Amino acid sequence: MLHCPVCKKEGLVVLEFDDIEIDYCLTCKGIWLDAGEMDLMIGNAEQAKQILESFESVSAKSINEKERPCPICDKKMEKIVIHTVEDQIVDRCRDGHGIWFDHGELHSILDNAKKDGEASAIVSFLKDILERDLQK
Repeated sequence: MLHCPVCKKEGLVVLEFDDIEIDYCLTCKGIWLDAGEMDLMIGNAEQAKQILESFESVSAKSINEKERPCPICDKKMEKIVIHTVEDQIVDRCRDGHGIWFDHGELHSILDNAKKDGEASAIVSFLKDILERDLQK
């Protein structure tokens, strides 16, 4: 079982949809995506490539945030900015194991990930779950 990099001891719950497993913290509402799951989630290779190429590394000190441990290898993750409509700062494993999204961050990115104006099934599924969390 993976542990939340924010809550530290809290185990992550696995949400499954088709071939995608999303690790979710019931306490802080953060989400861990293993490497390659964002590509599968968006369902549009070109759009996923654009999002992944928009990542820009930033210093944790420059944004006044702590570095968090990767749930898989426990090494400190790097802070990256995802340039979408709103810049999002997320945590990415330096060894490529995956990406950590704090509560609300993935929702914002998924809001901008549309396939020909229509959200893919997984994006719709996740947005529904995340919107319920954001309303609480």
